[in-house]
Amino acid sequence: MLPFKSQIASIDSIFLQLVELIKIRGYKDFNLEGKMRHHAHWLENNNKIINIESILNLRRHEKDYIIRNELIYVDKFNELVSDLKNKSFRSSQRDSIIFHLNYYQESFNAIVKLDQKIGIKGNTGLKRRLDSKLESLESSFNALLIKAIAKERDLLQELNLYYISLAAGLFPLRYLLSAKH
Repeated sequence: MLPFKSQIASIDSIFLQLVELIKIRGYKDFNLEGKMRHHAHWLENNNKIINIESILNLRRHEKDYIIRNELIYVDKFNELVSDLKNKSFRSSQRDSIIFHLNYYQESFNAIVKLDQKIGIKGNTGLKRRLDSKLESLESSFNALLIKAIAKERDLLQELNLYYISLAAGLFPLRYLLSAKH
């Protein structure tokens, strides 16, 4: 069992790692998720080449992964992106489409990796480590509390014995002193 200070420092370190990874992952319009959404919105709004149904399927796989945290949706997403990239576009937008598909896919896959490292939804990764450290610290505190209660009980018994002994010793002394007067 590590000393409390070391346990708390370890917990703090893991917590700070989690905070940093969650910042990198982002939310809605910020950081990786924001970048991913930017490229997805560009694909939705700025091209007439890719069938909108394909783009909506990409978004559905993305959302299904985010909601359910199941890797099957990652595979479906990546397969569909590969299929779309392999289509032969005869358009001046081809380079832009491929550019946004690539960054959409890279951002999505980076989010998946961060989610696995963070582990909030599945209680894996850093989240599991944090929970384990917190449980260990709680056990240490409980053990210390049990020791403190036992020590308190022992000290109270000692104190009671001391007062009983003192009273027992003072009683005859009081009798002797009162008998002489």
